[in-house]
Amino acid sequence: MVKCYLFPVYGVLIVVVSGIGDREHLQQFGIESVVHLPGVGMNMQDHDKISVTWRMKQNYSIFDGCVLLPDTEQDPCLAYYLEGHQNLYSFGGAITSVTSKSRPEYTEPDMLTYWEPAYFQGFVRGFSQDLVDNPNTVTAVHLKTHPSSKGTVRLTGSHPQDLLDIQKNHFQGENGLRDVEDLRNAIKHSREVMKTLPVALHVVEEIFPGDDAQSDEAIDAHIYNNIFGHHICCTNAMGADDDEYAVLDGDFRVRGVQNLRVIDASSWPIVPGYFVTTPFYMASEKAADVIIAAAKSD
Repeated sequence: MVKCYLFPVYGVLIVVVSGIGDREHLQQFGIESVVHLPGVGMNMQDHDKISVTWRMKQNYSIFDGCVLLPDTEQDPCLAYYLEGHQNLYSFGGAITSVTSKSRPEYTEPDMLTYWEPAYFQGFVRGFSQDLVDNPNTVTAVHLKTHPSSKGTVRLTGSHPQDLLDIQKNHFQGENGLRDVEDLRNAIKHSREVMKTLPVALHVVEEIFPGDDAQSDEAIDAHIYNNIFGHHICCTNAMGADDDEYAVLDGDFRVRGVQNLRVIDASSWPIVPGYFVTTPFYMASEKAADVIIAAAKSD
């Protein structure tokens, strides 16, 4: 039994350059089609996330002695942590979070807002240095649970090191404008939170996107320009036998291929509601069960 544990994007790459995928797409790059599975690289989903950051009058006590540098000589807080003690470096970053429904007709919460005692525009180039350079800040990150947009991962060449064509298609789905509106209203709600007492007594100003971005149009521009996500999934989706875009069967097996399974976040047909770590642990447990069962039956 061959098991395949792959990162959701590069998992698609390995499968496709092996000749498994959409036949016409493979032929464009001179790759012989071994198994025609048009769903490979399709159905890419993620969570849409957008940040708003405020500068505060003073830093948090949890940062006392911490300068967020990798050298223990410069950062006694890091040295203390590496000695086995609990401090700032022991927790995941978010100090609180709340779920909410953007619209009364939604049956379940669609928005997760979590607050971080740090400057965080998202996972953009240089974000870690920005965090160090901007103390005394707090960020509200707004996560849209099930965005309507779906993207693709496609080849640009036949070599495994050729760049991939990754199109997330933000807000291009049928309900894309509704997704933007939901995120806009979440931002407005967080701004109201920061204006309440006693929180407002500690706030200097909003610095990202800034106090000038107050109109709906300005907030939408902030969303379009700064949306980010890091939970890409669903590009080798599991599905029913009569679904031509189902890459995997219910036991993680690649359809039409013997002894090959894909066990990672690309196997999901739908992005989980919030963060993906726990659902992936659950999928891994399920995969282990079916692999063991298959081995015992051989």
